[in-house]
Amino acid sequence: MNAMASRRKLLSAFLALASVLTGAPVFSQIRGRAPGPVALQGRLGVAAGSPAAPTVSFLTVLPETAILPVTVTVAVSEGPSSAASEEKAKVAADAFFDAAKPAAPGEDGAVAAGEPASVAVLHPAGPYAAARAAASIYDPDHIAPSRRDRLRDRLRYGRITARSFFWYMYTHIKDMWPGYIGRWKQARAEGPVAVSSPRSFFTAMRVTGMSGRFYALGGSALEDGLVIREFRGAFARYFDGPGVGARERAALERFMTRAQGFNAEKRAHTNMYKNIRDPLLKASTMRPDRLADFFDGLLPPHRERTVLDFQRSGRMDEVREAFMSVLMRTLNEENPRAPDRVRAAIVLGSFATGSAGPSSDFDVEALVDGAGNNRLAEFSRRLVAHWTAAGHHSSHPVTVHTEASWPSWGLVNIVQTRHYIVVSPEPALIARLSRRAFEDPAVRLERGYTPRGDVNRVIQRAIVAAGTAAADLRALFGMKPSSSGH
Repeated sequence: MNAMASRRKLLSAFLALASVLTGAPVFSQIRGRAPGPVALQGRLGVAAGSPAAPTVSFLTVLPETAILPVTVTVAVSEGPSSAASEEKAKVAADAFFDAAKPAAPGEDGAVAAGEPASVAVLHPAGPYAAARAAASIYDPDHIAPSRRDRLRDRLRYGRITARSFFWYMYTHIKDMWPGYIGRWKQARAEGPVAVSSPRSFFTAMRVTGMSGRFYALGGSALEDGLVIREFRGAFARYFDGPGVGARERAALERFMTRAQGFNAEKRAHTNMYKNIRDPLLKASTMRPDRLADFFDGLLPPHRERTVLDFQRSGRMDEVREAFMSVLMRTLNEENPRAPDRVRAAIVLGSFATGSAGPSSDFDVEALVDGAGNNRLAEFSRRLVAHWTAAGHHSSHPVTVHTEASWPSWGLVNIVQTRHYIVVSPEPALIARLSRRAFEDPAVRLERGYTPRGDVNRVIQRAIVAAGTAAADLRALFGMKPSSSGH
């Protein structure tokens, strides 16, 4: 609050000085943040009959779509005294920092954003929209972290990354391997199989197409061309079953070409890698004579048309806004006096980046002071229950990360390498944790070959192999695979 008050005073002083020097109010450009065009309510201290009407420009940011200029005209009469001008400047400054406050009866202070005809725009209502509107101009500057804060966030990032790495490379593998080897053995009992060395192929698939660099939310895939080249090489090396030849390779090439173009404008960097890896894992447990038809049936053109129609028709926006309202409702149910309450949630993945399809899910990370998990299970249960009651969970399931994170801008900016959406009942927290349109993530993903990445891939494959061996030991002693969450 002290920082915001200081900003108000600075802006007020600047506006007052400009009024004295020029005889008319002068306003600087303020950059706002909002998930889409919204109407901002606020008092702008107007005086009817003003001869000059200065304008204030905002930039309304649509995630990865467009930046829309919005012009607010403020009529302020010229006064003879600098004191009067300063008072009006203070009123205008208060309006900028309190624009979500409803105007008093009889006052007209609505600001409507422009809408291009080419962009499907929603006008959400309710507490989520109100919080976003307030946050869009609440406090646009991030507070510079101290050296101690930066060190703290780096240590937290290391902890999150280590936990994620262990899950992806060991825990998850240990739980996946029994099902995979079971399917392979069943196929082998029925006849020849496309892959003769299932363990080598399975461990290779965890690092093929990856750069070897690992981050908090997972590994980074290589550039698309390198991914295709590596999977082409893996197919030639491991698909050695009788009858695997030119026809199967040609079908794989056609499939990978479709995968490279599928949702290419908006998809995450790992999507193409997963769209090729997962079918190859399935194909490795099939008879060789079924491979060509299997590859040719993957990612048909009508599937991409369905995804694009979902995105362009406005249906994706409707589902996303419905989920945001449900998420805000769940956050509002938290006890405001509880020190371990969920203060905010980050929505990441395809719905945050605008690349969702008709069956895409919601990926949510909860933010808690101290990153405690005491209330996380109950929060997740209520969120799923509300989303199910809204009728969307079956088609767009929601997953809440099993580990909470800290509500720290420094940490969020390191962890989130793509577009994300912050939802919270606290407008100031939304403003502090949201990345602005002109800001880059603190971490740049490595998507090429590097010596460090090459070494990491060798180590990662060894860890994956250890996970498969641990799963075999568990099966030997009659222990069931654990249900690993993330």
